[in-house]
Amino acid sequence: MKGTMLVLKSTIIIALIFILLFGHSTYTSACSCAVSPSVSGEFQMQTAVFSGKVVSIALPNTVMKSTADPIQVNFEVFEVWKGDVGRKISITTARDSASCGFDFVEGQQYLVYAGGEPNHPQVLLCGRTIELSAAEEDLHILGKGMAPSENGSAVSDTIESSPLHHILTIVLNSILGLGILGLALYVALKVRKYH
Repeated sequence: MKGTMLVLKSTIIIALIFILLFGHSTYTSACSCAVSPSVSGEFQMQTAVFSGKVVSIALPNTVMKSTADPIQVNFEVFEVWKGDVGRKISITTARDSASCGFDFVEGQQYLVYAGGEPNHPQVLLCGRTIELSAAEEDLHILGKGMAPSENGSAVSDTIESSPLHHILTIVLNSILGLGILGLALYVALKVRKYH
């Protein structure tokens, strides 16, 4: 009986440690950038290309955090090469570079290549988005841009996050936790049966 309790306690402790370490995660994938696309190739693939200054960065208001959580980056736009971009625009990127998120810094200026839907532009780490001070090659190839449009994209106040994403995360983590607990009980009963 003493051995059974020890195995049960050990299994429960291991299960709790596993849940604490991995239970808050959602599905993410590592980001690996093999080759940077050419300026013309990137220009063709994206829906918006502009230069601007990061005026604010908004993190999602979620209980469970993931490297793939979208963060909203708000820009004051200087010049536009592609897309209907206004004086202010919001783009999204993943929270962390491990999920291909670009690490924008508030107050810094960038040349931004944004893809996705025109009303929900997104930036990925593996594109050509770069600090404006290091974008000489791109700016030379792109040439002179246009002024931002009066009726272009606007900065939104909130990040659109999917409630379904959060519900699925909670359900999957609960199933994982119950599975580990069930396994711990199964092992404890098997050990008890043989003692």
